[in-house]
Amino acid sequence: MNRPPLTKRQYLRELVYEKNKWDEPLSDADKANGFLGWHERGYLPHCDKPGLVQLVTLRLVDSLPASRRGEWEHLLKIEDARERRTELESYLDRGIGEC
Repeated sequence: MNRPPLTKRQYLRELVYEKNKWDEPLSDADKANGFLGWHERGYLPHCDKPGLVQLVTLRLVDSLPASRRGEWEHLLKIEDARERRTELESYLDRGIGEC
């Protein structure tokens, strides 16, 4: 039976539900301290638990400008992941974008 496509909100709720099924549940003490575990606020899934270390990387929209694609496109073809990341970060550090 085909299921109708999910809205973004439905998809996020289902994703968070599935993550909570396999993740270790929060203790009552953690909940009392305000931790939420896996949850969503309508746009991204979040995880909030004691001791969790998270990293967020932000990039400006033009940090890899399409108009200069010839300069950086070859970097995406580097097979070694560490070398590719190093070269991409080096390019980004040049501050090529307009912002």
